[in-house]
Amino acid sequence: MEGESLAVTLKRSGQFPPTMIHMVAVGEKAGQLEQMLERFEHGTAAEADIETVDEICKQIAGRSFCALGDAAATPYAPALKYFREEFLAGTHTAASELFDPVAATVFAGAAAR
Repeated sequence: MEGESLAVTLKRSGQFPPTMIHMVAVGEKAGQLEQMLERFEHGTAAEADIETVDEICKQIAGRSFCALGDAAATPYAPALKYFREEFLAGTHTAASELFDPVAATVFAGAAAR
């Protein structure tokens, strides 16, 4: 069915075990997370996307059979807590305009020497 998640389609078919359906659902959520974060990067996110990112991470964290699932979601709760203003800025201004990419690198100070 068009517009329906793959996990829902698999579940409806009755042909797949719940474990597989769950893994597919987690993968779909991780993909949505990437798309939302790109909108913040480009300054096209909506304020409601902040809560959606948080909710997606809560759905992924602790529910993945692979440690990489948790690793995909874990950094965002503290980022949203401590850098909320930066996420809000991503609703109207691209990150490249807000932050100097050179100054944001770990070795920016070393490059200036």
